[in-house]
Amino acid sequence: MAKQDNASTHAPSGLTVAISKLVEYFVEARGELKKVTWPIKKDLKIAGIAVVALVAVMAIFLSLADLGLSKIVQLILY
Repeated sequence: MAKQDNASTHAPSGLTVAISKLVEYFVEARGELKKVTWPIKKDLKIAGIAVVALVAVMAIFLSLADLGLSKIVQLILY
């Protein structure tokens, strides 16, 4: 009997499977990004201002809380 080339009858290699999964991921990601409703400039500006304001308020609150608690601990320990 003649020996056959088994390269064509083997399952795909790990690298081939990984590449095909990566390509499939990017194709699906592109499809999902087409479904996204991107915000308009006005909405983006308002949301950005809201984030900056909230961060400023939280920074002030946490600074005051830290200052107050440190004063209380100082009174207790000294």
